[in-house]
Amino acid sequence: MSEKTILIVDDSQPVREFVEDVLRPAGFTTLTAANGQDGLAAAQTSRPDLILTDWHMPGMDGLALVRALQAGDLTVPVIMMTAEGSENLAVEAFRAGVSDYLTKPFSADDLLAAIDRAQAG
Repeated sequence: MSEKTILIVDDSQPVREFVEDVLRPAGFTTLTAANGQDGLAAAQTSRPDLILTDWHMPGMDGLALVRALQAGDLTVPVIMMTAEGSENLAVEAFRAGVSDYLTKPFSADDLLAAIDRAQAG
């Protein structure tokens, strides 16, 4: 079985590094992008198995990224990450087709559990 590739899209370098530090030892290949536009381009080029994206980013936010992926017929599970979690944001994310939702800061265990749920679904 080959490694799964996960694309991490977040404008915060410390968040990208934390997520990579959790995923690589768990056997995942990681790709990163610092904004939604670069994340969309990376997703279209690399066809990752899963995408982790921040909600709030300059330019294209995470929700716009999810919608652009759908418009381009790229079906890939997406986990939304946000520091400003609320029930309304979660509902909007799930309606847009997000597989799971993590509120920052989250633990390595929370991240891996969300990935497991997204892969199972």
